[in-house]
Amino acid sequence: MKKIDNADPETFKKIGFSYAKDKNHFFCEDVKLPGLSENYTINVCGFLYDDTIIYHYDFRIDVDAKTFEILDFEEHSKATNPFMGPFLLRDKMGTYLYKDRSKELIPTDDTTSVIRNRGY
Repeated sequence: MKKIDNADPETFKKIGFSYAKDKNHFFCEDVKLPGLSENYTINVCGFLYDDTIIYHYDFRIDVDAKTFEILDFEEHSKATNPFMGPFLLRDKMGTYLYKDRSKELIPTDDTTSVIRNRGY
């Protein structure tokens, strides 16, 4: 375990796989995740989000947080490792292939072949 600079040891607690928080910050391992509120959710695929910001581990995903959804959520939630992508995401602006290994967010219209081929 790495030391996390500027973390408050009195309020520091683990909130999920690789995630922690204290009274001032959220963290993914030793990386600060700025901008999150106390009204947060962590889903089964490892996305940490509130009404304004979405993270998948230490990567901030630039989509509309209020309308964010994982289109292939059911498939991922039943997988051996639901934290591994790629993921098919959608918000009010469009549909995206999120490749978690390369941290790419790619707009796409072809959701059928993305789901069938898992994006790789």
